[in-house]
Amino acid sequence: MNIPNDISRYHVYTPDGGHELQCILEQDLMDLPDVDKEEMICNIPVKAVIKAGYYIQDGYLITKVPRVDGRIEYDSEDIEH
Repeated sequence: MNIPNDISRYHVYTPDGGHELQCILEQDLMDLPDVDKEEMICNIPVKAVIKAGYYIQDGYLITKVPRVDGRIEYDSEDIEH
C-alpha cells in the first residue's frame, strides 16, 4: 500500500474496509457549515481519496469523494485489504 507522505497520518486499517483514510467530505463542509468537523470524519478507501482528490485544511484531510443520495460514492475496486 503506497500512501503519500502528506496523508499517511490519516491512514487506518479496518477488517471490513481495509486500508482507509480518516477524512471529511468536501461536500459535507459546504452543506453542513455549522456541524463540528470531528463529527464529519469518516473512513474512505485510500484509492478512492487519491483518485477523487484531497487537500489538508486546519489539520483535517478533506476529500472530493462525492456523496450521492446519502451514500459515499466510490468503486468497489478501491477497497484494498
